[in-house]
Amino acid sequence: MTGQQGKYTFRCGDVMNGCTWQTSADNKEELMTKVEEHGKRDHHITNIDPETLHKVEGAIHKQAA
Repeated sequence: MTGQQGKYTFRCGDVMNGCTWQTSADNKEELMTKVEEHGKRDHHITNIDPETLHKVEGAIHKQAA
C-alpha cells in the first residue's frame, strides 16, 4: 500500500499485568479501536480514564516500514 508508514503494535500486558493479548494495525486509529474493544470485552472497561489512556499510548510501538 502506498504511503504506509509501518505497523503499530500493542501488548496489553504492558499496561494490564498478566494479560497476554496483543494486536497490530496499519495506523493508530485502527489500533486504538482494537484496544478499546479488547478493554470492553476482556477487562470490562467502558471508559478509559486519562491516566490509563496515557499508559496505553506509551505502550504503542511502531515498526519500521
